[in-house]
Amino acid sequence: MAALCLPSLLPKDTSSTLVLYDGEFSEVQLVNRMVQQLVEDRTGLEVNILDPMTSINNFKELTAREPSCDLMYTWDGTILTTFLGLDTSDIPAGQSLYDFVNGRIGEQYGARMLGKIGVDNTYSIGVTQAVMDTYHPAAISDLAPIAGELRFGAEQDFYTDAGSMKYGPFVAFYGLQFQEAIQVDIMLKYTAIKSGSYDVMVVYATDGLNKDANLTILEDDKSFFPEYNGVLTVRDGLFEDFADRAPELEQTLELVSKIDILSEHGIMICESPAERELPPLAPPYEKGREYRYGRIKLTVYRRQGSDPRS
Repeated sequence: MAALCLPSLLPKDTSSTLVLYDGEFSEVQLVNRMVQQLVEDRTGLEVNILDPMTSINNFKELTAREPSCDLMYTWDGTILTTFLGLDTSDIPAGQSLYDFVNGRIGEQYGARMLGKIGVDNTYSIGVTQAVMDTYHPAAISDLAPIAGELRFGAEQDFYTDAGSMKYGPFVAFYGLQFQEAIQVDIMLKYTAIKSGSYDVMVVYATDGLNKDANLTILEDDKSFFPEYNGVLTVRDGLFEDFADRAPELEQTLELVSKIDILSEHGIMICESPAERELPPLAPPYEKGREYRYGRIKLTVYRRQGSDPRS
């Protein structure tokens, strides 16, 4: 009897495919597409970006006995506190957070982080101008005697139990008892604090919206928040598995950490509301592609005549 072969039912050959899960945030989605462009243009591999997954589940898939993905974009501080369940007190004196985390995930999972890509998402605490005018705090500790008069706002993720750098451990560490702790959509948190919905907010230290909202960033005087440097993290055996088909894969992925607006193929990424038209920059820079994710738009600027994929 002749065998009936149905190609559509056969498993797809993934020997030349790099697999990633998309993230929940626009930053992750953009970095994933940078990886896709670089890898496909420089190695000939196909990059398959699957449906979004939470970072915790993504890390579990990356480090599973039979991983379903090859790499992910995350932050060294997230790996320390959320994935490993540790905090800065576990880091030996004289060792950086990045080196400590890289060593731990190598020992436990065979995974490793590549170079930092230049994104610093370290948490900070911002307060409104009204708080500054009334109480004049300089550091987070200064909030302890006045917290009962203040409302605290943050996105839902900051109130979860997934990791040590969350609301519960934070207020316990600093001895804070706020009048109210308010959850807000991450896309609306700056609009909410500008409209007076709360007085104190967790922010990213380098977020340009802090200035727009006229927030003052308080000193983390007891060093509660760790660094959060953006990194690509790769699974155990990735480069060995692709050694024949894409021997230059590791060098290609390392290019992501070297992209800088000042370098020959550098880029700058601007986040804005989707409906806002961003202006052109003065030479030698030019506006490139735009990526839309719901209400948010990411615009890429680069040096004229350059292309990060070439």
